[in-house]
Amino acid sequence: MEKSIEQAAEDFVSCHKAGVLDLDHIESGYGSVAGFLSAEGQPSGDLGGWSIEIKAHEHKDGWVDTVEWFEDTFQIGHYRLPFADRISPEDHTPVLDFCPDFNWCIEHIEDLIEQGYCDISLDEVAEGVVVDSVAFEDYLEQHDGK
Repeated sequence: MEKSIEQAAEDFVSCHKAGVLDLDHIESGYGSVAGFLSAEGQPSGDLGGWSIEIKAHEHKDGWVDTVEWFEDTFQIGHYRLPFADRISPEDHTPVLDFCPDFNWCIEHIEDLIEQGYCDISLDEVAEGVVVDSVAFEDYLEQHDGK
């Protein structure tokens, strides 16, 4: 199955006017157009969504366009209060953080635990879909044992 970033790379190239992109420079500096998108794109919401804008003067049709894709990432969810103490809709809304670096996620979870946050979860996200829940407790024990 083709990753969405591969399709985004094709779309990015095809949306540009001929001669605007220096593909040799992109290949030498980033390894590929997909590498360029990963390095130069901006996060655009939940579940590992990313995007990059094509300026009107660079676009083949003369308008501003956005190319979007998903990067594999991890999602950390947590609540400010324990379930029994949640009253408002805000209390029942989890805070979600996304990061592709698993070790950073474990360190962030340790910080959240120290700060007293509740119902912490760690999920693996691929192509914008949660594909697995991670039992991070096992990693906390390993990390503390160093």
